[in-house]
Amino acid sequence: MLRLLHRWLGLTIGLVLVVTSLSGSWLIYNREWRSPEFVVEVETQTISLEQLYKIALTEIGTSGGIVIRYPQSQELPYQFWAINDGHERVFINQYTGDILAKYKPDYWPYGWAFELHTELLAGHQGETALGFFGLLALIIVLTGVILWLPKRGQRISKHLKIRLNKSNYVRNFDLHRHIGILAAPVLIITLMTGITLVFNKEFGLLVNSLTNSQVAKAPKPLISNNLSRVNLDSILETANTIMPGGRVGIIIVPTDNKPIVVRKQMQDDPHPNGLNFIHIDATSGKLLQVIPVSQADTARKLFNWIYPLHTGQIFNDWYDWILFALGLVPALMLFTASMTFYLRNNFSTRLKHQQKS
Repeated sequence: MLRLLHRWLGLTIGLVLVVTSLSGSWLIYNREWRSPEFVVEVETQTISLEQLYKIALTEIGTSGGIVIRYPQSQELPYQFWAINDGHERVFINQYTGDILAKYKPDYWPYGWAFELHTELLAGHQGETALGFFGLLALIIVLTGVILWLPKRGQRISKHLKIRLNKSNYVRNFDLHRHIGILAAPVLIITLMTGITLVFNKEFGLLVNSLTNSQVAKAPKPLISNNLSRVNLDSILETANTIMPGGRVGIIIVPTDNKPIVVRKQMQDDPHPNGLNFIHIDATSGKLLQVIPVSQADTARKLFNWIYPLHTGQIFNDWYDWILFALGLVPALMLFTASMTFYLRNNFSTRLKHQQKS
């Protein structure tokens, strides 16, 4: 029963897993710090954040607000993402104020590959479907591990041999088993983190419920007759004073003078965008709430590790290369599985013909 489940699940959804994993490998290899789309010349001083924000406003709408994404190194540009239906993004040189590019989320090739990997180019429905495909893929891996385990009385050394001197069927069968068992630990981690990222709200509710952990409520803006927003550089200075050190990862500037959120990555935080949240009143510049990840709910503490584990933005370059190689595994597994399926059925068909004749 397990063998049938493993075989037919793999053959049925294998192509989806191949597409998702290969696009994931490409994203890891082509990440901004490895093959950046833009490299700017580093100068002694950057233009003020407020001025950069106003430059971005000339290119993208602000109906839902703007997310400012800080680069992870000085030679990469600032990114301004619109929080609206279009989700346009603008790349700006922080030293000169030059607009380097304006993209839609599915821009070619990086944006297209990202949407293919995360939602199969089908929006929220594609993302949800991908989450269920991930659950099925996890079943494939777990059943594969169970099927690989030696039966009672068998030696494990027997399962570690590749019989290259045997038939094509045996060679493909052995390769399938060996590649699968070697890749299984990291595959399980990658699938579980990917599933969690897709169903992040459900995961958060479940984990916090099980651990009796409370999620801090978002603060409300202070009542004020002032309708103008405080300068963003002042907001940034306040955030860095409250939480010194580390680096700013993201600043969220909503509309209607809702609280501005500054996210920081501290020295020991694995999450590249930071999950330390600082909420500042937009009209007065006063601190409303600060939630270090160490004091956050259990789910956020876990997401501090889940996201970088899935994307490879943790440990050193060796982990990136493991994930990059892992993206090739489903293609190899589908090929060897298809070959064994074809060769076995072809042999059975020929045997039946011989028996009839």
